[in-house]
Amino acid sequence: MTVVKEVADGIKLVAESIKNLKEVYAVVQEGLGYFEKTYPDIKKDVSGMCVELRKTCNAIATASAVMTHFRFNTTPGAIASEPTRFNEYFIKYKDDRTEIESLIRSLKGSCGKIVAHTERLKREAAPRFSNSFLALFGLHSAARAERVQQALGNICNEEQVLSIVVGRLSDSIHKAVSDVSDMLGPHGMMHADNVPQAAQLLNVYAGMFAELEMQAREQVEELQELIDKLNE
Repeated sequence: MTVVKEVADGIKLVAESIKNLKEVYAVVQEGLGYFEKTYPDIKKDVSGMCVELRKTCNAIATASAVMTHFRFNTTPGAIASEPTRFNEYFIKYKDDRTEIESLIRSLKGSCGKIVAHTERLKREAAPRFSNSFLALFGLHSAARAERVQQALGNICNEEQVLSIVVGRLSDSIHKAVSDVSDMLGPHGMMHADNVPQAAQLLNVYAGMFAELEMQAREQVEELQELIDKLNE
């Protein structure tokens, strides 16, 4: 398996986390008008849950930017110094790798808090609905309720979230940066003649991470708009 394929597979798993978040967001967004009128007391817990979901998306977007912010300068007057410039970026990344993982962990939403908000919503729903607390949002489709509860369960599974968001994302970034560095030259050497090929490879990785970053940032904005409405 090529490094590009390994990175693509890692990003795909992280993207699944965003997909789970979107599933939950969609139900809350669609049911906002319903539960605001029918069950206004749940707004605080719904808002708190959305805040934690937004934190996770923000963590993904922030970390992905590592691969989207560097570009090689291939103009004749600058290309000779580009291997050195990338090497400095690579060294800084390696020095900061632990910090990046800590950043993801610190920005990521608290699974425990999401569980706490969800449990309070379940208790609120229990006297009225026997099948699912999602009926509080006006969702009575059993099939869709099952999908949403599965998505929420995936989000609330702390071990899974830490493994995917922190482990996979960090590992994918490291593999991509290392692969571009290796393209600049073998055996610890770098040469300006290899910059065009390294730039092409970086562009492939940047495209992958840019898509992930865009998805995460879009969800951050959507969740923030929803949080603002819930807090009105």
